[in-house]
Amino acid sequence: MGMLYLTCAAMICCTQINDASNNNPVSKTHSLIKQGQSQLKHGDYSGGVASFRMVLHQDSVNVAAIAGLSQAYNLQQKSLLADIYKRRAAYLTYDNGLTALVANDTSKATIAFQTTLDIEPRHPLALIGLGQIAFAKGENDQALVFFKRATEVNSKYSAGFVYLGDALSKLSRFSDARLAYEKAISLNINILDAYIGLGNALIMLGKHTLAIEKFDTALLINQKSEEAKVGRTRALQHQ
Repeated sequence: MGMLYLTCAAMICCTQINDASNNNPVSKTHSLIKQGQSQLKHGDYSGGVASFRMVLHQDSVNVAAIAGLSQAYNLQQKSLLADIYKRRAAYLTYDNGLTALVANDTSKATIAFQTTLDIEPRHPLALIGLGQIAFAKGENDQALVFFKRATEVNSKYSAGFVYLGDALSKLSRFSDARLAYEKAISLNINILDAYIGLGNALIMLGKHTLAIEKFDTALLINQKSEEAKVGRTRALQHQ
């Protein structure tokens, strides 16, 4: 585990620092984080732990300090503690990303999700978050990369395959999209969006009868689904 995610987490922590005065608690926190980083760099792992814990006494959700503790414990070969703090740091940065996304602040969300991946490269939800941002911008090729990676790091997460199918459909790769949606359904037989996506892909593949069956299944899951109703009507019109 390198220093990259600790540095990125520290950058996020420092973005709100407006007063460098020694009397400013935020400035003191920043100083302690820098002190902890320096201690780790020079092999003083116990000192680093102490510095980061002092930060957490002031700010219990400080991502840089939590990530720093993970780094320090990893260097001390305390893998269980290192993993606990790494997961905590990743959870907080991911949650920050979701909050920013809800507020339509895609720049802040992107930074938060990327930092999550710096902490935990195999974080499927952060990958999906970045994919959603790219997808909303019309960057479908980039979205596909993120969604594909998400399904690779967690092949049991059904929603990841729905997102993958959506990106493939946007790129008119309907046969591949069909496979992605079918995989999602194999993991979760009640995943509404997979049936709708599959039905739409099947229409584009000229398999209208089969598409109707998928929309019918979607309506069994949610009889009020307008997307399923519209899709079923389209499939009937093409028969």
